[in-house]
Amino acid sequence: MIFQGWDQQAAPTFSQRMMEQFDTLRGRFLYSRRMGIVEPVFANIRHVCELDHFTLRGRVKVDIRWKLHGMVHNILKILRFAPRFA
Repeated sequence: MIFQGWDQQAAPTFSQRMMEQFDTLRGRFLYSRRMGIVEPVFANIRHVCELDHFTLRGRVKVDIRWKLHGMVHNILKILRFAPRFA
């Protein structure tokens, strides 16, 4: 037997758990809202901030740069939608 020790009753993977959640009525509703909530943020960061790829190496440096672009995105939203005081 090739898969020696493989158990079909093993704990489900994260992907399997995610698919089970999306198969519910609430899961489908929440996932359908993702296109209007999350995807525009990634599109904005990619096109406006021109973050097509990371030029730095290492998880820590990439994480710092990603958080920086996220802060820039949020600051631009605040400037765009905040009330103007004269």
